[in-house]
Amino acid sequence: MARLNIRSDRVRRLIEERMVPLFLAAGSTSALTKLLTDALTHQIGGGVIHPNRLHALLSDDVSRGLNEGTLAMIEQGADVAIRDPEVLPKGSSGNS
Repeated sequence: MARLNIRSDRVRRLIEERMVPLFLAAGSTSALTKLLTDALTHQIGGGVIHPNRLHALLSDDVSRGLNEGTLAMIEQGADVAIRDPEVLPKGSSGNS
């Protein structure tokens, strides 16, 4: 499975459009991890996102990256969570 650097366009869009607003709404990496894992449970019946994977995304360390499978799982969870009005109330900065 291919690894994607955090500077790739796909990863940058995920971080800027979904992860930053979700992180601000959640308040911590731990809470964001739970939020995304819960979203995956509701969407596909399961999946676990580990905090160290989110740290890789949010670190802005160009030496870090994620494999495509992990990135796809984070994207799925973020897509579900960012559309939830209880997570991001109308008028928040999320671009869905």
